[in-house]
Amino acid sequence: MKALKILHIIYPQSGENIGGSDLYLLELSQLINAKTPNKSYVFYTRKGGLSHILEAKNTNVKSFFVDEKKNNFIKAALSLHRIVEEFKIDIIHSHGYDANYLTALYRIFRSIFWRKSHKCFFVTTAHGWIYQPFPIFLKTLLDYGTFPFFDGVVIVNHQQKKIVEKLFLRKSTIVRHIPTAVTFRVEEDRKDDKRFENLRGIVFSFIGRLSKEKRIDLAIEVFRGLSELIPKSRCLIIGGGLEKEKVLDQLKSLDKKKRKRLVFKGYLPREKLQKILKKVNVLFISSDSEGCPRTALEAMNSRILVVSRDVGYMKKLIGRNKRGLILNSDRPHEIAFEIFNFLSNQRKKIPMILDTAKDYVSRYHPPEKFLKEYIRFYYKIYRKT
Repeated sequence: MKALKILHIIYPQSGENIGGSDLYLLELSQLINAKTPNKSYVFYTRKGGLSHILEAKNTNVKSFFVDEKKNNFIKAALSLHRIVEEFKIDIIHSHGYDANYLTALYRIFRSIFWRKSHKCFFVTTAHGWIYQPFPIFLKTLLDYGTFPFFDGVVIVNHQQKKIVEKLFLRKSTIVRHIPTAVTFRVEEDRKDDKRFENLRGIVFSFIGRLSKEKRIDLAIEVFRGLSELIPKSRCLIIGGGLEKEKVLDQLKSLDKKKRKRLVFKGYLPREKLQKILKKVNVLFISSDSEGCPRTALEAMNSRILVVSRDVGYMKKLIGRNKRGLILNSDRPHEIAFEIFNFLSNQRKKIPMILDTAKDYVSRYHPPEKFLKEYIRFYYKIYRKT
């Protein structure tokens, strides 16, 4: 069987705005190189922030960075063509938004200028449908509009399949649902943590990109309410991104006592995040839109209680509050009371909920299954044509 060469493409945002999809593709590439005879590479269509460069250097994956000062889509397409020809890439796997726009442009160029170039096939991953705010919704719509340029589409949320198949694909395009996998977890045994018994000193957290759709503003208001309801509780905000200054301004508006209990940590590398997570008891998913968030899987795998708004894949992941809490409200003070009531009423059941969540992730989102599904999908695309 021919060993495939797979090139993953991502367009990172500037600064420390590194997202779950970025880490997801790096982990996939590492697994391909470590566990299979196939070879995986990553093509960054610009350098992005220092965090992207550090994450890439800490892997066994060969990465290509375009010079950001000289970059535009046409030059990026030329760079992509050189990589495909030099390394004889069989599968180009694009990971959304600007990476998809670039891939679509590259495929147009191939059909016009590079007809005799090395034969390769095109795959994309639909990570989620973002409804709000409108500019990001429009960007998502344009992203999905590139899908006819692809031979295969991976969806991480099973609910997307009908939308993708009916609206955006050629009949020959293959669609597969491959849930996100996770290997990251806190090694420390958390079963001895007694904070849920008396609700004193519980540590809540927001972990993610500081962007509008992640609703960090809502998370801060909820944390403020929880700090009043639960004595000595603390809240950690972990992440970087475009909304960083707004977050800092919102925190400055709090009184001194609350400000001490709402701590902004900023972006953290994986090794530092792992140490911090040993102190965290509850993860709050405040987003307006999600696919299958990697942060939630990592929390469940680390026996951290996941509390989430009813978005994307979360209801299926949580399973009618068997493995966490799905919120009914969207108002900050009501969410705070809902979380407080759940922790108060279910305190004896929470250890069982955490065990059930960890077992669910181990069973349905293991990296071995994740890797086999992708390799099988790549070969199906390759053999089809």
